[in-house]
Amino acid sequence: QAFGRGDKDDGRCFLHQGLWLGVLLGAGVALLVFASLPLLSLMGIDEELLSISRHYLSWIVLGLPCAGLYQAMRSFVEGYARAKAVMLINVFALLANIPLNYIFIFGKWGLPVMGGAGCGVASALVLLLMALLMLLYILMSKLKDHSFVWAWVGLDFSYLSRLMMIGLPIGLS
Repeated sequence: QAFGRGDKDDGRCFLHQGLWLGVLLGAGVALLVFASLPLLSLMGIDEELLSISRHYLSWIVLGLPCAGLYQAMRSFVEGYARAKAVMLINVFALLANIPLNYIFIFGKWGLPVMGGAGCGVASALVLLLMALLMLLYILMSKLKDHSFVWAWVGLDFSYLSRLMMIGLPIGLS
C-alpha cells in the first residue's frame, strides 16, 4: 500500500518494524524449538534417529532469527514488485544448500564429520546467506532510497499491530 501511495516513509517504517518482528519471532521460535527438544523422546522415535534429530534442530535454530529477517526484507521487496530478486535468491539458496550439506554432513575440507548436525549447520548458514543477499540486493537496488534510515529505530506498536493483523492469519494458514 505504501508503494502504491508513493509513501517512502511508510514503506520504510513497515520494513523497520518487520525486521523487529522477524527477528523477535525467529528468536522466539528458536527458543520454542530448543525448549521442546526433550519432548522428542516422548514420540517413540528410534534412538539413533532421535539423536540425529536433536543435533539437527540444535543447530538450525541458530538460523531462525535470520529467517525472520529474510522474511521481512522479502515482503518489503515483493511489496515493491521485485519478485524476480526473491526468486533468484531462493534458487541460489537451494543450490547453495546442496554442497554445504555435503561439506558439513560428511566432513569435507578438513571439517569434522557432523552427520545430522552438519545438515543443521548448513541450513542455518543458508538462512544467514539468504538474509545477507536480500540486504545486499536492497542496498544495491533502487529500493535503498525506500528502505533504511541508518539510525536507531525502536519498536513502534502501531506499525507492529498493523503487521500482525495482516501477517498473523497468513502465517497461521
